[in-house]
Amino acid sequence: MTTKLTTAIVFISLLISCHPSQEKIDFEAFSKRFSDIQQKYKQKTKQVRSQDEYQALIKEKSKELEKLLDAAESVPTSHERDILTAKIYLQLKRFNEAEQLINPLLTQKSKFSSQIKMTSVQILISLDKKADALKVFREIESRLKRDHDFFSASLFFALKAQEAEVREKYSTKLLESKDLPDEFNVFKGRMYSSLAGAAYKKDKLPETKMYMEKALQAANHPMEKHFFQARLSQLNLIGSEAPSISAETWINSRPLTLTGLRGKIILIDFWAPWCTPCRETLPMLTDLYQSYRKKNLVIIGYTKLYGMYRDDVEERNKVDKAEELALIKKFIRRNKIPYPITISHEGQDYAKYFVAGIPAMILIDKSGRINHIQMGAGQAPFIREKILKLLQN
Repeated sequence: MTTKLTTAIVFISLLISCHPSQEKIDFEAFSKRFSDIQQKYKQKTKQVRSQDEYQALIKEKSKELEKLLDAAESVPTSHERDILTAKIYLQLKRFNEAEQLINPLLTQKSKFSSQIKMTSVQILISLDKKADALKVFREIESRLKRDHDFFSASLFFALKAQEAEVREKYSTKLLESKDLPDEFNVFKGRMYSSLAGAAYKKDKLPETKMYMEKALQAANHPMEKHFFQARLSQLNLIGSEAPSISAETWINSRPLTLTGLRGKIILIDFWAPWCTPCRETLPMLTDLYQSYRKKNLVIIGYTKLYGMYRDDVEERNKVDKAEELALIKKFIRRNKIPYPITISHEGQDYAKYFVAGIPAMILIDKSGRINHIQMGAGQAPFIREKILKLLQN
């Protein structure tokens, strides 16, 4: 009996000695390790030269954050610990877990209530709940420390808010900030572009051009410069005679010319089946066409051949001209697009209208002059308003 008991004790002792005990740290150490990880990978990111290197760095950082998350369980419970833990969840893209941790704290009285709500703002932004995020941010904005999180949230609303007025407000605030961190200067071009968009919606064309010129001057990346230059060139087209269009294939119509359509309101929609925002505008364009085609509205969907094909149903990495044309026609039939669609083999008319991205909508008045050029799908109701005004003239 003594031998069995001794053996059991020795076995349990070995088991305990071989099993690592959970690391115990206090909040100060927990916070310092988080800051150290942030600084370490901030510096490493500056050395990254490719997307593969960046992805490898993200994986490396995630492993360190996961280890820190394990250690968090031994940190004494506090609101500070939960806030920091939620931030780790956010960086690991575990948004729901972050939300589950922070939401119960929102109704509790705490000296950290502003930090708790700021963390909630970050979670809501990550979950693409823009309106909710903005509502919470406005509640606490005046009480927040003007740190990286504060400026990151302000930048998000400056560039991504749904309402042009909100984008205008936060872009102006950031550009006028004397304490804007240097790392945010790279976004100044986009802030000016956001102000240009707000001015354009108010039909303030000279002001729009002024902001786009500032955006171009502030741009750092070649692609950004290209886009801003294209947009400025588009703005300079407004009021001038619309350049002619031509293409090899027409669907739902005989070949049309802009001069032959004088006296009508024309909307040219540059699009492609692979473009998700383009597909999202199709119901609106179909409704407009069916509602106003008898009142002198003509819609022309203009696309080109890309040598590949993708839509919401099928995907082909490489196709020849005949196959791509057949797939586009199939897409048009499946989506019951009723208005004329023209397909160019080379897309030469994209350059005439300085189309740097799609969808791009060109609105032409009855005299054949360009009245409005809209980039992106976010302002669909605005293009409807512009069309209705022109139809009334």
